[in-house]
Amino acid sequence: MEAETTTTVDSSSRELLLFAVDARKNMYEQNEDKVPLMAMVLGSVKECFKSKVIADAGDLLGVVLFGTSKMNNPNDLENIYVLLELDVPDPESILYLETLERTPEWMLSQFGGLERYAKLKFQNLLFTCRSLFHHSARSKTLNIRKRLLLFTDDDDPIEDAENQKNACIRQARDLVESGIRIELVPLKSITSKPFDYHLFYEDIIGGTSPPELEPSTNSTSSSYHPLISKLEQLQQHIRKKQYRKRVLMYTILYLDNDSTKQQDTNTASCSSQLDHGGGGAVGWEVYALFHRATKSRKVLLEARNNEPVRRVSISYSEQSGALVTNSNDIRYSFPFDGVACVFTPSEMEQLGHLSKYGMELIGFEHKDKLKWQYNIRPSYFLYPSDRTIKGSQFLVSVLWRQMLQQNQIAIVRVRFRRYSHPRLAALVPQEEKKNQSSQGLGEPCGFHLIWLPFAEDIRKEWRNQYPKWNNLPSKQCVQAAMNVISKLSMPSYQPTNYSDPDIQQYYNGLQALALNQSNLPQVKDTLDVDDVQMANVAKKQLQEWSQYVHEQPIGIMKQEKTCSSSQQSTVIHNMEKNRAKQYLEELELDWKALAADYSGNGLEKQNMTTLKMFCTAHDLKKSGRKAELIERIREYLQTEET
Repeated sequence: MEAETTTTVDSSSRELLLFAVDARKNMYEQNEDKVPLMAMVLGSVKECFKSKVIADAGDLLGVVLFGTSKMNNPNDLENIYVLLELDVPDPESILYLETLERTPEWMLSQFGGLERYAKLKFQNLLFTCRSLFHHSARSKTLNIRKRLLLFTDDDDPIEDAENQKNACIRQARDLVESGIRIELVPLKSITSKPFDYHLFYEDIIGGTSPPELEPSTNSTSSSYHPLISKLEQLQQHIRKKQYRKRVLMYTILYLDNDSTKQQDTNTASCSSQLDHGGGGAVGWEVYALFHRATKSRKVLLEARNNEPVRRVSISYSEQSGALVTNSNDIRYSFPFDGVACVFTPSEMEQLGHLSKYGMELIGFEHKDKLKWQYNIRPSYFLYPSDRTIKGSQFLVSVLWRQMLQQNQIAIVRVRFRRYSHPRLAALVPQEEKKNQSSQGLGEPCGFHLIWLPFAEDIRKEWRNQYPKWNNLPSKQCVQAAMNVISKLSMPSYQPTNYSDPDIQQYYNGLQALALNQSNLPQVKDTLDVDDVQMANVAKKQLQEWSQYVHEQPIGIMKQEKTCSSSQQSTVIHNMEKNRAKQYLEELELDWKALAADYSGNGLEKQNMTTLKMFCTAHDLKKSGRKAELIERIREYLQTEET
């Protein structure tokens, strides 16, 4: 027997994110879309707050304004105003940012922005941000990320003050040494001057400029670059910095039989063994190329204080009532032929180990044997990792080059999880490709893990599955159908342009409930099919294909000589009638005497089954109550006598 109890859980944060926004008068100028830069920044920060509420409930976010005439900070430093301290995003902070976004003029009068490109004591901002990170309740949590995002359109906030620049560099180094990452988000309004990263921020953030600040080939000066000027660009830029390419898992590929003999109970022990002499194995990093958006899980809360709780199972003996604290005291049994087969926990664990953890190399095949229809589920991207096994990148680079030259793929047996079932997969090498438009890396080199189907996963050919079909389509009809498909195909399809309306409606409902909004935001269903537009686009091809289909009947099955539906119903009725007569003969009842007895011992004493059988045997209606059946049978017997 098991009982469940709940205990309170203290969840820890994973990231501290602080937004530092330039609040001088130049930030209230409009961009190309006639939107002030300040409203654009606050709108993006608000969306980031909303996303953190849904995705990472334990993260702490804050907003600091610099360049204000008023001050509000723990150290009473000039031109620094702490708008929102580092805390968990809540509806009040989101509504506050939304109010400021709609009223930038009121915000300017409330906090007082300095004159256009007024010089600042930039070290005050860095010192305040360091204090906010240091005094945060979760700043000392292990494995926590600390990031500072700077929003500005001024490339030199202190001009030529060498002493101030040295002080800023020292403050920036202190931030980096304390584990805080500084990231610059440069902006541009209609009247903004070109942004030169090398004037000031090169020494503050790092010696090399970020990729988005690299010199442009079309620019007049090698230090200038067209910067962020639209809301969509800013939101995309923030999302790019927020969602990094994270490793889904680390795994191992065994190249020979000797390495597969090593007993691995978990990833850490296996990795440590292979680091000291596992030459027949290489380590990999696994990345998920596709992840379907799902609704968030429900969180159990304690009714008294709304704190998260965790379920704890307690096992106890059904006979004695004693608690079972040791897992070795528990046995598992399965009935087989009337006998309970008992297994220990260790034996149950061994039953799940059908193969070794990781991937086992089976052999190589030509790439042409891998058909596109074999990809039955989203694939993974694999890259060698020296973190798991030293020398993996060097060994995999040789393997990758040889497989590309010989146009080969590797067939492996995969088991990524401890209790998962082994499956077959193909490792397909990918050559590195450059992006011509942005002159950056388009597709990295590595391997794609394509999951292979089992025999029962492959659908049989329809000709073999339906051998009775005749009048197969002609080549002209097949070509007409292919023309329809090619005309309605979408070569520029991007999955990011389409969202699940059900999930969007779900999160909009949560947002309206949290922000006390009466009007639920409407969701545009981008998955809705436009039949009219499709008919207009492929009108000619559809007419041609329809003409072939009408002229050439396709897929007509040869009907065997079988009885019609009316004949089948007659046969079934006769079978039921014969069965009812046999049932009545076995009872040997005198129905006329029973019908003449009105004392209650006649037909009233018979059950419904017997009465319905009599009605079926004599072609009477057998629906209705018992009194109706009795009345129907008496009328039939009286009519038969006359």
